[in-house]
Amino acid sequence: MLSIFLTYHLGYYGVYIIVEHQINSQWKEKILEDQLDMSALKTVSTPFSLPYRPDQVDYQPTFGLFKIDGEFYRFVKYRYAMDTLHLVYAKDRKMESLYGSLRDWAVTFTTIPVSKSGNVEWWKSMCKDFLMSLFAKEVYDRPLYAQKKYSKGLLFVYSFFIEVPSPPPKTT
Repeated sequence: MLSIFLTYHLGYYGVYIIVEHQINSQWKEKILEDQLDMSALKTVSTPFSLPYRPDQVDYQPTFGLFKIDGEFYRFVKYRYAMDTLHLVYAKDRKMESLYGSLRDWAVTFTTIPVSKSGNVEWWKSMCKDFLMSLFAKEVYDRPLYAQKKYSKGLLFVYSFFIEVPSPPPKTT
């Protein structure tokens, strides 16, 4: 049973690491062999002064991954010319889908149920509220029994379930 548990939890992460390595290798191969779709490439230039740095005529290949607003991008080439760093990058859709599958897998470990659309499923979280009210009823109906059964944290529970002795004042 323990081996099945470890295979499920650690095995999925192992597959994630292997697939991530495979995606990185594919990108390196594309960059080094210059097999990139030129229409998908974008360029950003940043002023960056380096003393005694000569200007580069050609772009040099580079490998880097960055994320902006939930979207993954890859650095493809760079060039330093006239105190400006020119970076060429492309969108990485495979890494986005891999990260999305890891996020969906990680959601299975949370206590708050979340649907595919990202909304909390209220009917599952409502069950916890009902069980908590049963616990509070047991504490108030039989306090001595509850004190023995739930000796730790009983004062903490009482502070949440103190009833209001009178109704609140009405505003006119």
